[in-house]
Amino acid sequence: MPLEISRNDIRNITADAIVCPTDSFLSGSGGVDRIIHGLAGTKLDEACADIGRISPGEAVLTGPYDLKGYRYIIHTCGPEYTDGEHNEVPLLASCYRECLNIAKEKQLESIVFPLIASGSFSFPKGQALKTATDTITAFLQNNEMNVSLLVYDRESFDTAGKLFTDVGNYLDRKFNPPLLQSSCRPGRKKKKTAALGGMIQEMSESVSYPEEEAELSFDGIAPMAA
Repeated sequence: MPLEISRNDIRNITADAIVCPTDSFLSGSGGVDRIIHGLAGTKLDEACADIGRISPGEAVLTGPYDLKGYRYIIHTCGPEYTDGEHNEVPLLASCYRECLNIAKEKQLESIVFPLIASGSFSFPKGQALKTATDTITAFLQNNEMNVSLLVYDRESFDTAGKLFTDVGNYLDRKFNPPLLQSSCRPGRKKKKTAALGGMIQEMSESVSYPEEEAELSFDGIAPMAA
């Protein structure tokens, strides 16, 4: 199955599992972690408190509680980036593998990843995206699963366009401010309507092919870091 890279809001997506990038204490303190905890409610906070602590590169499973559209939440602790010489890339790759292995063990058909460690953990977005796509595509060579990777900023999506080439974009500019809502998935064409943070809406149509050069258009967007 192909890997899809898109700009979207987790509240507009339905999948078997969503990955929650977190810290060692599963604290729900920032970025996507805070948003997921806010949507899932206090039962998720209690479940994470019962788990206690995980190490960078590890992943654990909880229920979705009040978070709609998902059967499970998979929590993973990304590595904090210092200089690239402290095992950061292998630990980040482990985050993706552990989450995918949990999904496989549960016989899940679909999983959604934010770009792990690219926000408050300061992982360079280009390297974070390459690590994510390398690890996910390696898994998909031997497994069938629908995997979506969400990115929220221009730098990440621009890099995605270079990895998943020849992405053509159509923007309906009737909304203000405009938002690029596009996806990179070889050989597919589709339309999506999305709200990022419940404030910005945009409709776009995109089609991608695996061996051509990418062309992306960007406008104002409210970033949400992982």
